[in-house]
Amino acid sequence: MTVFKNGVLVSSTQQSGSTDGYKNIGDYIQSLSQIHFSGAEDVVYVDKERISEFKGNGSKVRVIFNAWWMVFTKCWPPSDDISPLLLSMHISPSKAEGILSEEGVNYLKKHGPIGCRDRGTEEILKKKGVECYFSGCLTLTIGLRYKNPETIDKVIFVDPYIEAVRDEDGKFSASLMLSNIVYGITRISKITKLYSKFNHFYCLSGRFKSLRKFACVSSFYRTYRNKFSDEILFDAKYITQSVKIGDGTIYNTEEEKMKLAEQFIVDYSDASLVITSRIHCALPCLGLETPVLFVHSEGVGHVRDPGRFDGIVELFNVLKYSNFNLLSDAKNIPSEINKETQKKIKNKDSHIEIMDNMVSKCKNFFKEQNN
Repeated sequence: MTVFKNGVLVSSTQQSGSTDGYKNIGDYIQSLSQIHFSGAEDVVYVDKERISEFKGNGSKVRVIFNAWWMVFTKCWPPSDDISPLLLSMHISPSKAEGILSEEGVNYLKKHGPIGCRDRGTEEILKKKGVECYFSGCLTLTIGLRYKNPETIDKVIFVDPYIEAVRDEDGKFSASLMLSNIVYGITRISKITKLYSKFNHFYCLSGRFKSLRKFACVSSFYRTYRNKFSDEILFDAKYITQSVKIGDGTIYNTEEEKMKLAEQFIVDYSDASLVITSRIHCALPCLGLETPVLFVHSEGVGHVRDPGRFDGIVELFNVLKYSNFNLLSDAKNIPSEINKETQKKIKNKDSHIEIMDNMVSKCKNFFKEQNN
């Protein structure tokens, strides 16, 4: 008789192959979204980037495959010790060739139909003859566990889109950086007020960090003051989802990283408004029923992964960055967002059916395997 255990997919391995360095904790928010289906007790952690090497030690481990696939494509297809639900998957075009070998395609066909997190992945798989459908992202379901009806008047900016030292194509621009620094100097009292509380993943690495941060804060204020009142900007909380993990930090074990992800989600569930360019902040906010504005650029933007947003960005109220301005055609987004007008911002409801379908599939997956 097959013994089944419940697993949670994690992305502990960095691009370098190490488990140390800055990690987008959105990866662990994706892991957290599995817990209300698999349960948190006696859970087995399965590293996505080492999935072909996984050993169940006599057990089959049930795992939902919601994730970005993947850095180390040599580790695809997964171990036979895993019983998968292939739902909410994203396959990067740059990694598709490595995953979609003959062996890799056969694995997908065997365990299909495949739930695709975005339309880009759906298109990639259909071209390979793999039965698939658009499922949306599993983080939409996170409100099942963490939704808080008692929010507080707290606006949070989570890695909002800015062009501080890199242009919309992601290329370093000395003239852009200088332009932002000059802007900041001419408004030094405003920038100084924001500097100590501002947090953004662009500020974490690279040379001349203080100067880089000054350019980031200046670029942020230069852009967002055109849409948000100073009262909102100066009272808001600023969060980055990029966190240092691994040896020498307090986030070394999978349990510690999951608890950190939970802290982020609790923060988002409490907020009255969240502004972000992180999809694994914006999508959970929809599930948490926290009003959220998703910011991205008219061009390629800082996420240079074609197709990643297709089918997802339509679920949000969107602000589009264009030359230090934020533009929107949405009727429920005020021309100026202040303490009063922010109350008019309501999320779309187009994600609800998508969310309900994923909940049903996940519950059936674990129920069937328990029988």
